[in-house]
Amino acid sequence: MPIRRFRSAAEMEGTVWLDRDDPRLWPTIASVWDLSARLCPMHFPPGLRKHRSIEEANQLNQEWEATNVLRSQPG
Repeated sequence: MPIRRFRSAAEMEGTVWLDRDDPRLWPTIASVWDLSARLCPMHFPPGLRKHRSIEEANQLNQEWEATNVLRSQPG
């Protein structure tokens, strides 16, 4: 993805958004997802887990998310 420089916010109008019919849209989305996965990889322990309640499942999910957020912060 090329880097563009703008002298004002007015120059940015219309340059960022792609129409949903634009054939470049899906490759652009894929490249953004790939970049985010490389810069801040999310890690969830492998395997299947059974929970006794939805609250228990939500609690484990929140713990995993918190761990991933802490891992992504510098320092």
